Order: sequence, then C-alpha cells, then structure tokens
Amino acid sequence: MEQAPKSMRLRIGFFGKTNTGKSSLLNLLTGQSTAIVSEQAGTTTDVVEKNMELPPVGPVILVDTAGLDDTSILGPHRIAATEKALKAVDVAVLVVDTGEWGEEAQAVAAACKKTSTPLLILRNKIDLHPLEQGEMETLAKKAAGILPLSCHKAQQLAEERQRVLQEFTNLVAQVTKAETKKPPLLLDLLEHVEGLPLVVLVAPIDSEAPKGRLIMPQVMAIREALDGHGVAVVTQPQEFSATLKALAEAPCLVVCDSQVAKEICQACPEDIPCTTFSILLSRSKGDMVEQARGAARIEKLSAGDRVLIAEACTHHSIEDDIARVKIPRWIASYTKNAPLTISHCNGKDYPHNLNEYDVVIHCGGCMLTNREMGNRIEAASAVSVPITNYGMTIAALTGVLERCLSPFPQALAAYREAK
Repeated sequence: MEQAPKSMRLRIGFFGKTNTGKSSLLNLLTGQSTAIVSEQAGTTTDVVEKNMELPPVGPVILVDTAGLDDTSILGPHRIAATEKALKAVDVAVLVVDTGEWGEEAQAVAAACKKTSTPLLILRNKIDLHPLEQGEMETLAKKAAGILPLSCHKAQQLAEERQRVLQEFTNLVAQVTKAETKKPPLLLDLLEHVEGLPLVVLVAPIDSEAPKGRLIMPQVMAIREALDGHGVAVVTQPQEFSATLKALAEAPCLVVCDSQVAKEICQACPEDIPCTTFSILLSRSKGDMVEQARGAARIEKLSAGDRVLIAEACTHHSIEDDIARVKIPRWIASYTKNAPLTISHCNGKDYPHNLNEYDVVIHCGGCMLTNREMGNRIEAASAVSVPITNYGMTIAALTGVLERCLSPFPQALAAYREAK
C-alpha cells in the first residue's frame, strides 16, 4: 500500500493558527520526525506531505500546513498555499489549543461547509489549557468530530499515543464512509452481462507511455474487469481487428486510448459498446454529465474564442505532447485554423480567472483525487464556463463522441441537448 498513487490516497489536512501543534500532531501520528517542530511560531513554512497507512481507513496522505495567522514577510504566500491545500483535502483537521474560536477557525469551518469537506477538531494542549466548562459541546456544533488531547503527553506515554491514534482513526473512518465509495470506472457495465464478461482494452505503446508500465487508467480498467470476475484482453491498435477475430465470443465492452478512438470505433462492430479510458475517468473522477455537456462547446469553437487546456500532472513537454501539440492541432483542423487563443496550465496550478475562457479542456485527472477534480469542475461551472476532458474533446473533434458516450445514456443525452 505504500506504493498506492497519491490520487488514490485519502488526503487529511491539518489547519489552524501558528504554534497550535499541527506539526507535532503530524509527527505523533506518523511516529516519525516528519515535520520540523519548534516553539518559534511559523516554523512550518510550506505544505508538508507524508504518506502512511491508517488501518482500517487505508492509504492516506497527512498534510501539514503553515499557520493561518502567519505575519511574516512571506506570510501571505504561505497562507495562500494553505488555503489551496484546504480545497484539495478529503478531511480537514482544525487544530486549536484553547477554547477560543477566532476568525481563522471560522474561515476553515466556512470553507469546509462550502465544499462539503468533513471537519474534525483536535483540541490540543489540554495539559496546559484544560477544557473549559461547555467547551466540548460548543465545538461539537462546529465539526463532525472532536478529539481532546495533549500532544506532549502522547509523545511521552505509549498508551496515550495509541489512544490518540485509535480515536483519530475512528473519527476519520466515520466521516469518510461515503468518500471510500468512489464511482466505478467500468465495473457496473459488467454486472448484467450474461456469462463471462470479456473486455478488450486497446492500449497504444507510444512515446508518451511510461517505459515498462501502463498508464494509470489502463491499470485501473484491468483491475475493475478482474473485480467484476471478467477477463481483460489487452492489445494494441494495429492488432485490434485480429484480436476480435481471435476471440470465440464478442466482447461486452471495448475501451481504447482517446488518440485512436476514431480508428477503433470504425473497426469495432456497432453492436459492441466502445468508449475511451479518458471518458471512463470522467465518471470515476468528477462529473461525466457536466463534461459531456461541455464537449458540445468544443464543436462550436470559432474565431476569437479562448480555450484553457489544463493538465494535472507535471512533465517536460515532448515533441508531440497531447496538451500542447496534438489537441491544438486537432482543434485547428476542426475549425479550419480559426484564430483562437489557447492557454495552458499544469500541475497544481489552476487559474482563478476561469471566467475569461470560453471552454476548459481538462485531462482525465488520474493524478488528482476525486475531490480535487470535482472542485475544478465546480469552479468552472460556478462562472458558467463549459468544461470537458481530453477524451471527450478528441472524440468530438474526430466525430465519434456519440459512439463513445453510447454506454452512458445520461451523458449522451446531456451532450445532445447542449449541441
């Protein structure tokens, strides 16, 4: 589980004022000196992440952040990074060291309410500042769970550390029951298949494929096919037709890379459902219907339109990069070289000025958590900017989106309605 990708780990973030004990708590939970601890306020200057296993929750990332009341010269930048981290976590842990409820605590609670992020409160330093009468009841009204503790005491006594770890884990498990039930990639498409579910996965081995590995959506599709007690047959585009002929029975589903969607759809019999890995990701991460609706805007691009292409992972741009070369090339071909403004962002960067764009084309988000991807889609929707993903964009530009959305009636209907 140590090798579980970051996008598949539950993100638990620690927030609060400086010197409340956020870093000490991180070290206490991990059993390591993960973060620097000092009595000097503002010791944590940037977001610190630590992977760990938290049974029975599973693989998680603990996120330590700078104090929300940092008054140093770099304070505003650190606070901005903390606020950005808050939007990306699955569980927010507010660390307080007294019963005082200030504007920083209120800001965290308000942000969590806005994004429906579960909020836990860890009342630290009860050895120095004992709980006041009625304090637990007051805090309980502001969060989904409360844990009073003395981090110092827990560091000194093994049994106290065990108690804190157990109670913390129980609280996280309670508030994340729904989070662990993530939307399927393709598992539900196999449930009503008579006999043995057979899925053909078309996975090109090209310059963008990581050496010696398949990309994450391909691995996820194989795993879900196995979880559905099915058989996954993996082939390359040039062997697709021969693969179909070699099978004793027709597959119940064909999934291909977006870049060969047109080729595979043409070679695949009409009675066999066919889609792409990227389109499958749009239902597993984010909002498939919203992105299908946004894909219709791609087909209406005209001179003067502004397009944002957003990529969640960071890598050096290669010669035929899909985001910076291939998609702009497909767009140019489709619009007959209409003068458009195409901008790019990657990694954790995501513009605040989304209202300045006419459409956002996002990657599948395999490197983002479901909450991160959902927040990005919501940010675009909040300013009425259509958003779609690479797979839907490519399928729309090559004329096969309806075929690729055919396994998903609701998304197909939204796309047709928006056309």
